[in-house]
Amino acid sequence: DGTNTSICLSCRNGSSLINGRCQPCPINCISCSPFSVLTPTVCYQCSQGFLLSTVNGTCIPCGPGCLNCLSLNSCTQCQVGLYLNFTTGICQLCREGCTECSSYTNCTNFQDGIVIKDGMTIKCGPGCR
Repeated sequence: DGTNTSICLSCRNGSSLINGRCQPCPINCISCSPFSVLTPTVCYQCSQGFLLSTVNGTCIPCGPGCLNCLSLNSCTQCQVGLYLNFTTGICQLCREGCTECSSYTNCTNFQDGIVIKDGMTIKCGPGCR
């Protein structure tokens, strides 16, 4: 029938269409495009937790526990169990017994069997949540 099934017309996330073939994007890159013969793809959208380098189009880690960032030391969203210290831009651990928090002292979700009363972490009795 004359059709060539080995030529791609589009690629899924993580690949770029180059000369009718899907080529993988650089590591930790969601979307990329053809660039040059020496550097076949350049990234323009990184995976969560990575920042796009404007120098070479690669993805670099945001920082420990950071899901999204504006720069290497400027996190905008942290992983669960961490909170964003707005002064430093760094993700820090929630206090003991706390699974989610907006600051070290403001726990929004507790581990089962844990309550915080008057600033103290207390394990409650059997059957307690």
